[in-house]
Amino acid sequence: MSPTDQKSFDLDEIVLRAKNLKQGTVSPAELEFARKALQSREGSLVAAIWIVGFVEARRTRLSWSGICMGSATVATSKIR
Repeated sequence: MSPTDQKSFDLDEIVLRAKNLKQGTVSPAELEFARKALQSREGSLVAAIWIVGFVEARRTRLSWSGICMGSATVATSKIR
């Protein structure tokens, strides 16, 4: 399903809340909208990556750098 098939959200506005640069939280519907934008490769994909990354980091209590370091560790361990 294309992100345009459901309620339309402004990914660039949502990312400000995901980064805590604007007051408010990201709703489950907005998170799902960002995920669907990534899956369909439509819309502001960079903003969608930030939204999903920050919300998941907050949900799992990881820092953004922790997620990046974890990915690097997995990638490095597969090379060895």
